[in-house]
Amino acid sequence: MVFTKILPLLFSLVMAVGIFLLVNGLAGLLLKKTYAPEKNENNSTVFRVIRDGNAFSWGRVCLFASIPFIVAALIGFNVMLGFFNSPAYLINLVEPPGKSDLLYSYNNTEKIEVAYGLHENARVVQKKFLELLRSDDWEIIKTDLISLQAKRDKEVLNINFIGLQMGDSRLYPTKAILILTQAE
Repeated sequence: MVFTKILPLLFSLVMAVGIFLLVNGLAGLLLKKTYAPEKNENNSTVFRVIRDGNAFSWGRVCLFASIPFIVAALIGFNVMLGFFNSPAYLINLVEPPGKSDLLYSYNNTEKIEVAYGLHENARVVQKKFLELLRSDDWEIIKTDLISLQAKRDKEVLNINFIGLQMGDSRLYPTKAILILTQAE
């Protein structure tokens, strides 16, 4: 999930450009001094100071140019915040091994919960989840017959396994319930 690390940086960069343009525009309007791009003899762009009447014009240009940058960054941050607080984040963070079906998903301010129906027995599913988590740099905290717990950064993942019991004829031999919380 590379985009969960790149997109916040991209939106931060867009916001920084918007804030620079906003401050530059306000300086042109209020202080009659602003910075404007200029090409030099090497065909590289440098910024030069503009004062008085032209500063007011450049200030308006910078002020209006800052609006789309700031709005785009705010919309991007809002979308990313919605993603990080949704079951889609957990679904993309830990994909179940083998063939599976999403049974339900739930989230609130404290946790994100997702349940899968898997077509293998519980022991095999648990071993595959352990291998998957170890390969994704999760630290395995606890494992027993019916659950495992892993931690990475500030996230704690609990996985509970429900297998078939005697005389049970369910559609799925195993259900895995994944619960993601933030470590304290």
